[in-house]
Amino acid sequence: MISPAEARLSTLGREITALTERLACVSEAAVLRSLDAMQTAGMTMPPTIEPRKIVAVYHYALSGVPASGLSAATQKLIRGDYAANPNVLLGTIPKPPVLAALAKAEAL
Repeated sequence: MISPAEARLSTLGREITALTERLACVSEAAVLRSLDAMQTAGMTMPPTIEPRKIVAVYHYALSGVPASGLSAATQKLIRGDYAANPNVLLGTIPKPPVLAALAKAEAL
């Protein structure tokens, strides 16, 4: 049987792991998931970025941004929550610097 102290340590361990994952910097895989989610929702990619460079460019722009910020920004973009933001064109995936700014703001 697990003691209450051991159970509490196990819970703390899970909470620390979850927090560490949320604060981890965006990976290329997270960028790809975000872009894929937005495209699946019918949003279009900026036409000025070469298709073979898209992930690298977005990953560079998002370097140092917590993955949780990108996730929150992606969800809000898909839901249209940035309609009042003049830098966001609804239905279009924001350009890398705009997405990075949105993700940084969400991470705060």
